[in-house]
Amino acid sequence: MEIQERHDAVKEMEKNLRELHQVFMDMAVLVQSQGEQLNDIESHVNRANPFVRGGTQQLEVARKHQKNIRKIILAGRQGRGGVGWGENFFELEKNTNLNKIKLFRIYLYFCKD
Repeated sequence: MEIQERHDAVKEMEKNLRELHQVFMDMAVLVQSQGEQLNDIESHVNRANPFVRGGTQQLEVARKHQKNIRKIILAGRQGRGGVGWGENFFELEKNTNLNKIKLFRIYLYFCKD
């Protein structure tokens, strides 16, 4: 009877070791797939970096344009930028870049009396 009990105990240990081995194998697969996911995330972050820099630069340019158009609008309201198209628009066209001219045209369209 003692031999049978030992044999059963050895069989139980063998079964437990196989289960433990399977758990470690499953964990190895999970660790590997998570490592690949981390590498993918790192790659995406690295690729996004230049886009973020470019977006930041575009926001700075937009802020400058916004600041400049506010000056133009204020000048128009104070009578220095003109309310009509004539000579005031030509003067503005000589002294500013194309984007400001477009914004000024929009301003004149919406601020007509």
